[in-house]
Amino acid sequence: MSRSLLALGLVLFLAAPTLGQGQAKKGEVPKNGEVTKKGEVPKKGEEAKREETKRDEAAKAETKRAVDNRIDLNSAKEVELERLPGIGPATSKAIIEARPFKSVDDLVRVKGLTEAKIAELKDSVKVVPPPAVTPAKKAEAKTAKKAALAPGQKINLNTASKEELDVLPGIGPAKAQAIIDARPFQSIEGLKKVKGIGEATFEKLKDMITVK
Repeated sequence: MSRSLLALGLVLFLAAPTLGQGQAKKGEVPKNGEVTKKGEVPKKGEEAKREETKRDEAAKAETKRAVDNRIDLNSAKEVELERLPGIGPATSKAIIEARPFKSVDDLVRVKGLTEAKIAELKDSVKVVPPPAVTPAKKAEAKTAKKAALAPGQKINLNTASKEELDVLPGIGPAKAQAIIDARPFQSIEGLKKVKGIGEATFEKLKDMITVK
């Protein structure tokens, strides 16, 4: 009997390490760190998921702001304006003629557009201010236009068009028309009889004009 008990005790002693290998100690965190109990999601995983959701929502909002399909009242063509609800060919032309707009509310100047209609359009249109023309740019444009006269070229006062006369320095559209109305000229000195053209202007122009 004592031999049997001794043998049983020896067997249990040898089997004890094997039985404990598959069990985690009380309070021990599993090596994978992902699941603590069956079906339980750790707190760190929930926080990461919430953060990811927030990032996705922020990205969608940013994309929505970046994609602006509203029509610019200051630059849109007639065909683009006609895509707007309730805007036909006549109204689109009226919008173009009323430019520039400083705000969408300026549409009240357009004939045929009521306040209700403007309110309906506000989500579909926008106003991008046109680039400002500075005095320097105006001067550059004026200089470029006057420089169009080639060296040695002369303008015939009796046959030149209004646009050709406008190229002469100091001669704008109004004076160009006055020159045309004063034709014919027998000599270039006759230019001094045109209203708005004095001796000083004539001296600048005499080498650029002819009557033959």
